[in-house]
Amino acid sequence: MGDDNDTAPSSSPPLNLRHEPRAADADGYDPAALLVGVSYASRENSGQGDGGIVPASGPGTHLHFDASLLRSFDSPVSSRDGLVVVGPHEGNRETHVYDTLNDGHVTSLLLDAGHGTPILSVDARGNKFVCLDAEANKWGKGGFYRPCLLTTGAGGRSFELLAMDVCLGGRRVFSSELGRWGPILLVQPPQEHNHWSIIKECTYQSPLAIGRTVYWVCRSTRDQPLPNDDVFILALHADDDAAQATAIDPPPGLRRRSMRSCALATTADGRRLGLVVAETVAADDNDADAMFAETNVISMWTLSREKEWSRQVVIDGQGIDKQVTPGIHTNRTIWIIGFGSRSGTVVFWLDRVGLVQLNVMTKKAILLHRCTRPDTFGLVQACLHEALDHSSIELQVVDMKV
Repeated sequence: MGDDNDTAPSSSPPLNLRHEPRAADADGYDPAALLVGVSYASRENSGQGDGGIVPASGPGTHLHFDASLLRSFDSPVSSRDGLVVVGPHEGNRETHVYDTLNDGHVTSLLLDAGHGTPILSVDARGNKFVCLDAEANKWGKGGFYRPCLLTTGAGGRSFELLAMDVCLGGRRVFSSELGRWGPILLVQPPQEHNHWSIIKECTYQSPLAIGRTVYWVCRSTRDQPLPNDDVFILALHADDDAAQATAIDPPPGLRRRSMRSCALATTADGRRLGLVVAETVAADDNDADAMFAETNVISMWTLSREKEWSRQVVIDGQGIDKQVTPGIHTNRTIWIIGFGSRSGTVVFWLDRVGLVQLNVMTKKAILLHRCTRPDTFGLVQACLHEALDHSSIELQVVDMKV
Protein backbone atom coordinates (compact mmCIF):
# COMPACT_ATOMS: atom_id res chain seq x y z
CA MET A 1 0.00 0.00 0.00
CA GLY A 2 1.26 3.46 -0.84
CA ASP A 3 2.47 5.88 1.77
CA ASP A 4 -0.10 8.39 2.96
CA ASN A 5 2.59 11.04 2.74
CA ASP A 6 3.21 10.52 -0.97
CA THR A 7 3.14 13.76 -2.90
CA ALA A 8 2.40 14.21 -6.57
CA PRO A 9 5.21 15.36 -8.88
CA SER A 10 4.82 18.90 -10.14
CA SER A 11 4.10 17.58 -13.63
CA SER A 12 0.97 15.82 -12.40
CA PRO A 13 -2.05 18.03 -11.54
CA PRO A 14 -4.16 17.03 -8.52
CA LEU A 15 -6.69 14.41 -9.47
CA ASN A 16 -10.36 15.12 -9.90
CA LEU A 17 -11.56 18.62 -10.45
CA ARG A 18 -11.38 21.30 -13.07
CA HIS A 19 -11.64 24.17 -10.58
CA GLU A 20 -10.89 24.57 -6.91
CA PRO A 21 -13.99 25.24 -4.76
CA ARG A 22 -13.19 28.90 -4.08
CA ALA A 23 -12.45 29.60 -7.71
CA ALA A 24 -15.70 27.93 -8.64
CA ASP A 25 -17.59 30.19 -6.23
CA ALA A 26 -15.82 33.33 -7.44
CA ASP A 27 -16.40 32.55 -11.11
CA GLY A 28 -19.93 31.31 -10.64
CA TYR A 29 -18.83 27.97 -12.08
CA ASP A 30 -19.73 24.85 -10.13
CA PRO A 31 -18.45 21.54 -11.56
CA ALA A 32 -20.78 19.62 -9.23
CA ALA A 33 -23.74 21.13 -11.10
CA LEU A 34 -22.75 19.13 -14.19
CA LEU A 35 -24.17 16.03 -12.52
CA VAL A 36 -27.73 15.75 -13.83
CA GLY A 37 -28.60 12.53 -12.04
CA VAL A 38 -27.78 8.94 -11.15
CA SER A 39 -29.70 5.92 -12.41
CA TYR A 40 -29.52 2.51 -10.76
CA ALA A 41 -31.12 -0.92 -10.66
CA SER A 42 -31.28 -3.18 -7.63
CA ARG A 43 -31.56 -6.89 -6.88
CA GLU A 44 -33.99 -6.04 -4.12
CA ASN A 45 -37.57 -6.83 -5.15
CA SER A 46 -36.11 -7.99 -8.46
CA GLY A 47 -39.39 -9.53 -9.50
CA GLN A 48 -40.90 -6.06 -9.44
CA GLY A 49 -38.18 -4.60 -11.66
CA ASP A 50 -36.79 -2.39 -8.93
CA GLY A 51 -34.78 0.47 -10.38
CA GLY A 52 -34.81 4.19 -10.31
CA ILE A 53 -33.33 7.54 -11.19
CA VAL A 54 -32.21 10.08 -8.62
CA PRO A 55 -32.07 13.54 -10.21
CA ALA A 56 -29.51 16.02 -8.97
CA SER A 57 -30.86 19.23 -7.54
CA GLY A 58 -31.51 21.53 -10.45
CA PRO A 59 -34.52 23.31 -11.94
CA GLY A 60 -36.24 21.61 -14.83
CA THR A 61 -33.72 18.86 -15.50
CA HIS A 62 -35.04 15.47 -16.55
CA LEU A 63 -33.47 12.19 -17.64
CA HIS A 64 -34.83 10.09 -20.50
CA PHE A 65 -33.81 6.59 -19.48
CA ASP A 66 -35.35 3.33 -18.28
CA ALA A 67 -33.23 2.35 -15.27
CA SER A 68 -34.49 -1.24 -15.38
CA LEU A 69 -32.14 -1.75 -18.35
CA LEU A 70 -29.31 -1.82 -15.80
CA ARG A 71 -30.62 -4.87 -13.98
CA SER A 72 -28.49 -7.52 -15.68
CA PHE A 73 -24.74 -7.93 -15.27
CA ASP A 74 -24.86 -9.88 -18.54
CA SER A 75 -25.58 -6.62 -20.32
CA PRO A 76 -22.42 -4.48 -20.34
CA VAL A 77 -23.13 -0.84 -19.60
CA SER A 78 -20.98 2.25 -20.16
CA SER A 79 -21.81 5.92 -19.73
CA ARG A 80 -20.31 9.31 -20.49
CA ASP A 81 -21.67 12.85 -20.80
CA GLY A 82 -25.33 11.87 -20.65
CA LEU A 83 -25.00 8.94 -23.06
CA VAL A 84 -25.57 5.39 -21.81
CA VAL A 85 -24.46 2.34 -23.80
CA VAL A 86 -26.29 -0.93 -23.13
CA GLY A 87 -24.86 -4.03 -24.78
CA PRO A 88 -26.68 -7.08 -26.14
CA HIS A 89 -28.89 -8.86 -23.61
CA GLU A 90 -31.78 -11.33 -23.34
CA GLY A 91 -31.36 -12.58 -26.90
CA ASN A 92 -31.14 -9.08 -28.38
CA ARG A 93 -27.89 -8.86 -30.36
CA GLU A 94 -27.98 -5.10 -30.78
CA THR A 95 -26.10 -2.52 -28.75
CA HIS A 96 -28.12 0.60 -27.87
CA VAL A 97 -26.84 4.10 -27.15
CA TYR A 98 -29.32 6.22 -25.18
CA ASP A 99 -29.23 10.02 -25.20
CA THR A 100 -30.54 10.58 -21.67
CA LEU A 101 -30.20 14.37 -21.51
CA ASN A 102 -31.96 15.55 -24.64
CA ASP A 103 -34.87 13.75 -26.27
CA GLY A 104 -34.15 10.18 -25.25
CA HIS A 105 -33.03 9.27 -28.77
CA VAL A 106 -31.78 5.68 -29.12
CA THR A 107 -29.12 4.63 -31.62
CA SER A 108 -29.15 0.89 -32.37
CA LEU A 109 -25.89 -0.72 -33.47
CA LEU A 110 -25.18 -4.23 -34.73
CA LEU A 111 -21.66 -5.64 -35.02
CA ASP A 112 -22.55 -7.66 -38.08
CA ALA A 113 -20.87 -8.61 -41.35
CA GLY A 114 -24.17 -8.89 -43.14
CA HIS A 115 -24.50 -12.66 -42.69
CA GLY A 116 -25.87 -12.81 -39.18
CA THR A 117 -22.48 -13.28 -37.51
CA PRO A 118 -21.00 -10.61 -35.23
CA ILE A 119 -17.79 -9.36 -36.85
CA LEU A 120 -15.78 -9.25 -33.68
CA SER A 121 -16.92 -12.48 -32.08
CA VAL A 122 -14.12 -14.94 -31.42
CA ASP A 123 -14.29 -17.95 -33.74
CA ALA A 124 -10.92 -19.41 -34.71
CA ARG A 125 -12.56 -21.54 -37.44
CA GLY A 126 -14.79 -18.83 -38.86
CA ASN A 127 -14.09 -16.57 -41.81
CA LYS A 128 -15.10 -13.32 -40.17
CA PHE A 129 -12.23 -12.85 -37.77
CA VAL A 130 -9.55 -14.83 -35.94
CA CYS A 131 -7.77 -13.87 -32.72
CA LEU A 132 -4.17 -12.77 -33.11
CA ASP A 133 -3.26 -15.21 -30.36
CA ALA A 134 -4.78 -18.56 -31.32
CA GLU A 135 -3.85 -20.04 -27.95
CA ALA A 136 -5.80 -17.32 -26.15
CA ASN A 137 -8.89 -18.33 -28.09
CA LYS A 138 -8.54 -21.82 -26.66
CA TRP A 139 -9.62 -20.47 -23.29
CA GLY A 140 -11.98 -17.71 -24.41
CA LYS A 141 -15.72 -17.84 -25.04
CA GLY A 142 -16.00 -14.80 -27.27
CA GLY A 143 -17.72 -11.51 -26.59
CA PHE A 144 -16.63 -7.94 -26.08
CA TYR A 145 -15.04 -5.65 -23.59
CA ARG A 146 -17.25 -3.01 -22.08
CA PRO A 147 -17.69 -0.53 -24.99
CA CYS A 148 -16.09 2.89 -24.65
CA LEU A 149 -17.48 6.26 -25.70
CA LEU A 150 -14.39 7.81 -27.29
CA THR A 151 -15.90 11.21 -27.96
CA THR A 152 -19.17 13.02 -27.39
CA GLY A 153 -20.34 16.30 -28.86
CA ALA A 154 -23.27 18.54 -29.74
CA GLY A 155 -24.67 18.26 -26.23
CA GLY A 156 -24.51 14.48 -26.40
CA ARG A 157 -26.14 14.23 -29.82
CA SER A 158 -23.02 12.86 -31.54
CA PHE A 159 -20.50 10.27 -30.43
CA GLU A 160 -17.86 7.72 -31.33
CA LEU A 161 -18.02 4.26 -29.78
CA LEU A 162 -15.14 1.76 -29.62
CA ALA A 163 -15.79 -1.99 -29.45
CA MET A 164 -13.10 -4.65 -28.93
CA ASP A 165 -13.29 -8.43 -28.66
CA VAL A 166 -12.23 -10.20 -25.48
CA CYS A 167 -9.22 -11.92 -27.06
CA LEU A 168 -7.76 -8.55 -28.10
CA GLY A 169 -8.08 -9.76 -31.68
CA GLY A 170 -9.53 -6.60 -33.17
CA ARG A 171 -11.46 -3.42 -32.53
CA ARG A 172 -13.46 -0.90 -34.52
CA VAL A 173 -15.10 2.47 -33.99
CA PHE A 174 -18.66 3.54 -34.77
CA SER A 175 -19.27 7.18 -35.73
CA SER A 176 -22.78 8.54 -35.25
CA GLU A 177 -22.05 11.38 -37.67
CA LEU A 178 -21.07 8.95 -40.44
CA GLY A 179 -23.69 6.43 -39.36
CA ARG A 180 -21.40 3.44 -39.78
CA TRP A 181 -18.60 1.35 -38.33
CA GLY A 182 -15.01 1.96 -39.33
CA PRO A 183 -12.58 -0.75 -40.43
CA ILE A 184 -11.49 -3.60 -38.19
CA LEU A 185 -8.06 -2.84 -36.73
CA LEU A 186 -5.80 -5.44 -35.17
CA VAL A 187 -4.54 -5.41 -31.59
CA GLN A 188 -1.19 -6.63 -30.27
CA PRO A 189 -1.70 -7.86 -26.68
CA PRO A 190 0.72 -6.62 -24.02
CA GLN A 191 3.89 -8.68 -24.26
CA GLU A 192 3.85 -9.63 -20.58
CA HIS A 193 0.28 -10.99 -20.89
CA ASN A 194 0.49 -12.79 -24.22
CA HIS A 195 1.33 -16.40 -23.33
CA TRP A 196 -1.32 -19.00 -22.51
CA SER A 197 -3.59 -16.48 -20.89
CA ILE A 198 -6.68 -14.41 -21.56
CA ILE A 199 -7.34 -10.87 -20.41
CA LYS A 200 -10.67 -10.12 -18.78
CA GLU A 201 -12.23 -7.03 -17.27
CA CYS A 202 -12.40 -7.29 -13.50
CA THR A 203 -14.69 -4.34 -12.71
CA TYR A 204 -18.18 -3.35 -13.83
CA GLN A 205 -17.30 0.32 -14.30
CA SER A 206 -17.13 2.20 -17.58
CA PRO A 207 -13.80 2.25 -19.40
CA LEU A 208 -12.05 5.61 -19.63
CA ALA A 209 -10.96 7.54 -22.73
CA ILE A 210 -8.21 10.15 -22.48
CA GLY A 211 -7.80 11.60 -25.93
CA ARG A 212 -7.83 8.58 -28.24
CA THR A 213 -6.43 6.16 -25.66
CA VAL A 214 -8.83 3.81 -23.87
CA TYR A 215 -8.29 2.19 -20.46
CA TRP A 216 -9.88 -0.84 -18.78
CA VAL A 217 -9.13 -2.46 -15.40
CA CYS A 218 -8.30 -6.08 -16.24
CA ARG A 219 -6.71 -9.27 -14.99
CA SER A 220 -4.69 -11.90 -16.80
CA THR A 221 -5.74 -15.51 -16.18
CA ARG A 222 -4.72 -19.01 -17.19
CA ASP A 223 -7.24 -21.78 -17.72
CA GLN A 224 -8.63 -21.20 -14.22
CA PRO A 225 -8.70 -18.06 -12.05
CA LEU A 226 -5.84 -18.21 -9.56
CA PRO A 227 -5.32 -16.44 -6.23
CA ASN A 228 -2.40 -14.54 -7.76
CA ASP A 229 -4.29 -13.28 -10.80
CA ASP A 230 -2.44 -10.36 -12.32
CA VAL A 231 -4.56 -7.20 -12.08
CA PHE A 232 -3.49 -4.26 -14.25
CA ILE A 233 -4.80 -1.38 -16.37
CA LEU A 234 -5.04 -2.20 -20.08
CA ALA A 235 -4.34 0.76 -22.39
CA LEU A 236 -4.96 0.90 -26.13
CA HIS A 237 -4.87 3.66 -28.76
CA ALA A 238 -8.09 3.59 -30.76
CA ASP A 239 -6.76 4.50 -34.20
CA ASP A 240 -3.30 2.97 -34.69
CA ASP A 241 -3.13 0.06 -37.12
CA ALA A 242 -2.12 -3.13 -35.28
CA ALA A 243 -1.87 -1.09 -32.09
CA GLN A 244 0.31 -2.42 -29.30
CA ALA A 245 -1.79 -2.63 -26.15
CA THR A 246 0.13 -1.87 -22.97
CA ALA A 247 -0.25 -2.95 -19.36
CA ILE A 248 0.02 -0.35 -16.59
CA ASP A 249 0.80 -1.65 -13.12
CA PRO A 250 -1.64 -0.49 -10.42
CA PRO A 251 -0.49 1.56 -7.43
CA PRO A 252 1.99 -0.44 -5.35
CA GLY A 253 0.66 -2.27 -2.34
CA LEU A 254 -3.01 -2.07 -3.27
CA ARG A 255 -4.82 -5.22 -2.32
CA ARG A 256 -6.36 -7.04 -5.25
CA ARG A 257 -9.69 -6.68 -3.50
CA SER A 258 -9.27 -2.90 -3.69
CA MET A 259 -8.58 -3.09 -7.42
CA ARG A 260 -11.99 -4.69 -7.79
CA SER A 261 -13.52 -1.70 -6.01
CA CYS A 262 -12.20 1.16 -8.09
CA ALA A 263 -13.08 3.43 -10.99
CA LEU A 264 -10.85 4.98 -13.62
CA ALA A 265 -10.57 8.77 -13.49
CA THR A 266 -8.64 11.68 -14.99
CA THR A 267 -6.55 14.53 -13.62
CA ALA A 268 -7.86 18.08 -13.44
CA ASP A 269 -6.62 18.90 -16.95
CA GLY A 270 -8.14 15.72 -18.37
CA ARG A 271 -4.77 14.45 -19.58
CA ARG A 272 -3.52 12.10 -16.87
CA LEU A 273 -4.79 8.75 -15.69
CA GLY A 274 -6.15 8.33 -12.19
CA LEU A 275 -7.98 5.84 -9.98
CA VAL A 276 -10.69 6.27 -7.38
CA VAL A 277 -10.19 3.38 -4.97
CA ALA A 278 -11.93 2.06 -1.85
CA GLU A 279 -9.27 0.58 0.41
CA THR A 280 -8.63 -0.37 4.01
CA VAL A 281 -5.90 1.44 5.98
CA ALA A 282 -4.71 1.42 9.57
CA ALA A 283 -6.54 3.91 11.77
CA ASP A 284 -4.66 6.96 13.02
CA ASP A 285 -3.31 6.22 16.52
CA ASN A 286 -3.70 9.90 17.38
CA ASP A 287 -7.39 9.96 16.45
CA ALA A 288 -9.30 9.89 19.73
CA ASP A 289 -12.54 9.21 17.85
CA ALA A 290 -11.20 6.14 16.04
CA MET A 291 -13.31 3.09 16.94
CA PHE A 292 -11.61 0.49 14.73
CA ALA A 293 -8.03 -0.68 14.22
CA GLU A 294 -8.58 -0.30 10.47
CA THR A 295 -10.81 2.06 8.57
CA ASN A 296 -12.20 2.11 5.05
CA VAL A 297 -11.27 5.12 2.95
CA ILE A 298 -11.82 6.43 -0.55
CA SER A 299 -8.51 7.46 -2.09
CA MET A 300 -7.53 9.24 -5.30
CA TRP A 301 -4.44 7.92 -7.07
CA THR A 302 -2.69 9.86 -9.85
CA LEU A 303 -0.23 8.55 -12.44
CA SER A 304 2.56 11.04 -13.18
CA ARG A 305 4.48 11.56 -16.41
CA GLU A 306 7.21 9.46 -14.82
CA LYS A 307 4.69 6.59 -14.45
CA GLU A 308 4.70 6.88 -10.67
CA TRP A 309 1.55 6.77 -8.56
CA SER A 310 0.74 9.29 -5.83
CA ARG A 311 -2.13 9.08 -3.35
CA GLN A 312 -4.53 11.40 -1.58
CA VAL A 313 -7.21 10.22 0.85
CA VAL A 314 -10.52 11.91 0.01
CA ILE A 315 -12.64 10.76 2.94
CA ASP A 316 -12.69 7.98 5.53
CA GLY A 317 -15.54 5.79 6.68
CA GLN A 318 -16.24 7.97 9.68
CA GLY A 319 -16.64 11.03 7.46
CA ILE A 320 -19.16 9.12 5.38
CA ASP A 321 -21.01 7.74 8.41
CA LYS A 322 -21.54 11.21 9.87
CA GLN A 323 -23.55 12.15 6.78
CA VAL A 324 -25.44 9.00 5.78
CA THR A 325 -25.76 7.16 9.13
CA PRO A 326 -25.50 9.96 11.72
CA GLY A 327 -24.79 8.72 15.22
CA ILE A 328 -23.70 5.29 14.00
CA HIS A 329 -20.12 4.35 13.13
CA THR A 330 -20.48 1.45 10.69
CA ASN A 331 -17.03 1.15 9.07
CA ARG A 332 -18.78 -0.81 6.33
CA THR A 333 -17.16 -2.15 3.18
CA ILE A 334 -17.24 0.29 0.25
CA TRP A 335 -17.74 -0.86 -3.33
CA ILE A 336 -17.02 1.79 -5.97
CA ILE A 337 -19.68 1.83 -8.70
CA GLY A 338 -18.58 4.72 -10.89
CA PHE A 339 -16.94 8.13 -11.13
CA GLY A 340 -17.97 11.25 -13.03
CA SER A 341 -14.89 13.26 -13.93
CA ARG A 342 -16.80 16.37 -15.02
CA SER A 343 -18.66 16.81 -11.74
CA GLY A 344 -16.12 15.12 -9.46
CA THR A 345 -18.75 12.65 -8.22
CA VAL A 346 -18.10 9.11 -7.06
CA VAL A 347 -20.99 6.67 -6.57
CA PHE A 348 -20.50 3.67 -4.30
CA TRP A 349 -22.38 0.95 -2.45
CA LEU A 350 -21.95 1.05 1.34
CA ASP A 351 -22.43 -2.46 2.71
CA ARG A 352 -25.79 -2.85 4.52
CA VAL A 353 -26.49 0.85 4.10
CA GLY A 354 -27.14 1.53 0.43
CA LEU A 355 -26.13 3.55 -2.62
CA VAL A 356 -24.19 6.73 -1.82
CA GLN A 357 -23.14 9.71 -3.92
CA LEU A 358 -20.03 11.65 -2.87
CA ASN A 359 -18.56 14.83 -4.32
CA VAL A 360 -14.79 14.57 -3.90
CA MET A 361 -14.36 18.35 -3.88
CA THR A 362 -16.93 19.27 -1.23
CA LYS A 363 -16.81 15.88 0.60
CA LYS A 364 -20.61 16.00 0.67
CA ALA A 365 -22.23 12.54 0.75
CA ILE A 366 -25.87 11.78 -0.10
CA LEU A 367 -27.69 8.49 0.43
CA LEU A 368 -29.47 7.81 -2.87
CA HIS A 369 -31.01 4.41 -2.16
CA ARG A 370 -31.32 2.75 1.24
CA CYS A 371 -30.62 -0.98 1.47
CA THR A 372 -33.74 -2.90 2.56
CA ARG A 373 -32.18 -6.37 2.56
CA PRO A 374 -28.95 -6.22 4.59
CA ASP A 375 -28.07 -9.84 3.78
CA THR A 376 -27.42 -9.07 0.11
CA PHE A 377 -25.37 -6.77 -2.04
CA GLY A 378 -28.46 -5.03 -3.29
CA LEU A 379 -27.13 -3.08 -6.23
CA VAL A 380 -26.86 -4.47 -9.72
CA GLN A 381 -25.56 -1.52 -11.74
CA ALA A 382 -25.60 2.25 -11.69
CA CYS A 383 -24.41 5.03 -13.96
CA LEU A 384 -23.89 8.77 -13.69
CA HIS A 385 -25.47 11.22 -16.11
CA GLU A 386 -23.32 14.32 -16.61
CA ALA A 387 -23.70 17.29 -18.92
CA LEU A 388 -20.83 18.38 -21.16
CA ASP A 389 -21.03 21.89 -19.73
CA HIS A 390 -23.47 24.27 -18.06
CA SER A 391 -24.89 25.40 -21.39
CA SER A 392 -26.03 21.82 -22.04
CA ILE A 393 -28.08 21.90 -18.84
CA GLU A 394 -29.49 25.32 -19.67
CA LEU A 395 -30.43 24.11 -23.16
CA GLN A 396 -32.22 21.10 -21.70
CA VAL A 397 -34.25 23.31 -19.34
CA VAL A 398 -35.26 25.56 -22.23
CA ASP A 399 -36.31 22.54 -24.33
CA MET A 400 -38.52 21.29 -21.50
CA LYS A 401 -40.27 24.63 -21.19
CA VAL A 402 -41.13 24.82 -24.86
